[in-house]
Amino acid sequence: MRRILIATDGSDGGREAVETGTELAHDVGAEATIVFVRRPLPKVVGEACSQVGLYAGFVREARAAVAHALQQASRLGVTAEAETPMGDPAAEILRLASSKDADLIVLGSRQHGPTTAMFLGSVSREVVCRADRPVLIGHGAAQNSRAA
Repeated sequence: MRRILIATDGSDGGREAVETGTELAHDVGAEATIVFVRRPLPKVVGEACSQVGLYAGFVREARAAVAHALQQASRLGVTAEAETPMGDPAAEILRLASSKDADLIVLGSRQHGPTTAMFLGSVSREVVCRADRPVLIGHGAAQNSRAA
């Protein structure tokens, strides 16, 4: 294994993906690509959000999640790079996995129930269904503690 693509969104599942992905990269001597996909704001909402600084908050979240992931990689001695594309998360994760020739995709799951997933969709489910390479899903510490 030479490259692992690790997708994070700053959620518990995303942090679990970062921990799992960077530890695995360390163990096998792989490099890591950290990705945080920023969803574009709807045009109707875009102007109002930019005026109140909401979009700036989204950018801060992305930077914080990526910084955390890069620090985790550095702490483990893993060579890592970061990407923060804008677009559909599943499509961007799959595009980057292909363009970086990743051997594995690691991402989190927010554990939406079936009703929420039906309306919001599931990035992890879409990646698993469309990926042409192995995918590892982390579920997050909060979710794991509820299951115990």
